[in-house]
Amino acid sequence: MPSRIGIDLDNTILRYDEVFYSLAQAELWIDRNCLCDKDAIKKGLANNAESAEKSEKRWQQLQAWAYGKGISKALVYDGLFNFTKQARLRGDELFIVSHKTEFSNFDPSVNLRRSALDTLGQRGFFKSIIQGGLGFSLQDIFFASSLDEKVKTIRELKLTHFIDDLSKVIFHPDFPQATMGILFEPGVKEGSEEKRIFRTWDDAEEFFSLSSWFKAELTSSLDFLCPLPSSGNNRVYKIRVKNGDNYAVKKYLQLSKDSRPRLQAEFGHLSALWQLGYRNIPKPILRDESRAVYSLIEGVPVKSIGDAEIKQVLIFLTSLSDNSIKLRTFSILPGSDFRACLRDYIDQIEKRYNSIIQGAKNSKWEKEVNNFMKQYFLSTKEFIFNKFYDSIESLGWDVCRPFKETETMFCPSDFGFHNILADTHNQEGLFFLDFEYSGWDDPAKLLADFFHHVGQNVSWEHKWSLLEQFAAHRKQDPNFLRRWETVIDLIGLEWVLIVLNVIDPNEMERKRYANPALVPAELVKIRLAKAGQMINEMTERMRQGEDRISIPPRKQMVSP
Repeated sequence: MPSRIGIDLDNTILRYDEVFYSLAQAELWIDRNCLCDKDAIKKGLANNAESAEKSEKRWQQLQAWAYGKGISKALVYDGLFNFTKQARLRGDELFIVSHKTEFSNFDPSVNLRRSALDTLGQRGFFKSIIQGGLGFSLQDIFFASSLDEKVKTIRELKLTHFIDDLSKVIFHPDFPQATMGILFEPGVKEGSEEKRIFRTWDDAEEFFSLSSWFKAELTSSLDFLCPLPSSGNNRVYKIRVKNGDNYAVKKYLQLSKDSRPRLQAEFGHLSALWQLGYRNIPKPILRDESRAVYSLIEGVPVKSIGDAEIKQVLIFLTSLSDNSIKLRTFSILPGSDFRACLRDYIDQIEKRYNSIIQGAKNSKWEKEVNNFMKQYFLSTKEFIFNKFYDSIESLGWDVCRPFKETETMFCPSDFGFHNILADTHNQEGLFFLDFEYSGWDDPAKLLADFFHHVGQNVSWEHKWSLLEQFAAHRKQDPNFLRRWETVIDLIGLEWVLIVLNVIDPNEMERKRYANPALVPAELVKIRLAKAGQMINEMTERMRQGEDRISIPPRKQMVSP
């Protein structure tokens, strides 16, 4: 059954941040360093006005100007055109319901409703979808002179959903119970179960698209969608259906240059593990071309990492190692950036380095990146590469020999406590998440990544303990520990480049997809500072003549 969706106009369809900002700056009502954001501007007015009364008066005046003469400069929120197009294709009916008087007390010369309709016409709202418009008619637009009248109109239209930026509309005492009220809050980082929230029109499209999908596949109606913190590569939502069941939905961004089928890998690998009896992972339920539905893990981040937590990690990893033969009967892909031989450790660093240099070209941070590489990174790279080849020569190993099956295993990749949750209900221990980069790989890389991952807080003592116990378990792979010792500094060097991978436009696009509010320049600045810190630590250990320059030596980490 198609939905009847009502949408507010001002600050929900039309965005006025730039209009408010330019008008307030012209009147010298806000400081020059004030952010171009509606809430920041309103706060700036309060800070610069002599009284709350004067601040409110100025705000009302700004609104009158913006919604009147300035409305032609208002922008349509990103994603609305796609949302509208997809809604039309689903057969949904769309209406605009706006609390807008005909004239403003501050400027009675402008007909606010006529100005709004003219602007919508200029933006293509009244053109058909085939003509590149949004398919509205004048009969779909409703103006109300008061808040009460607006809520009455929502009720009379018998809307299934209504989207508004003002909570006083959604939570109005007369708001119809049969209508699902949804707040549009672009600045919010994540939602809450107290109120339904769309951060973007992409969130809105995801909600209604999922609603159709769930009705078709699971005969369930979607009741709630809440954006969740993501890994930085995807969008993740908590959803609830009408019967109260909760799920996690992961929307994968698949770039044209991204050869890794991350959805296929994660869903397929979790399916294989689930069939083998693993229950401390998300259960794969449903997938299509761009997203997957998993069981929702009700857990919390692990705050204190001690012996018990390391033991559970060890049990999980050794179990994966022991099940390698069984897992080979499934369609398991190679891990992301997997190592087929020792030479691949060198090649992967060169690949990442070239990608960053190429990504920095013609960017505002090109000079800073090139200086960092020339002054700090390249000398460290040369030292570590020479050290690696010296070690290989002394051991008599062939860097191009493919790893034997006994030297590989199914590796979760991107593995660490940043992707682990502690159970909050049944006290069943730890749950392991995020398998989109998982697959066959060298476990020496897995443990080396665990040592270096910047997203977790594990003591060096516990890292060494996990390594030693895991190595003792790998009896089918007698060279495991020696191999780990050989590649640990290479992985440390690679992690410097992983920290800088946001300089690659593809990686930055992924980060912005996961977090639409991301400011690229700020992220690059943070990452360059972190990479510099890592290189400085390595350089200091080089001066001290440490055997392993990317990590502290074992002897210093053992408790007395």
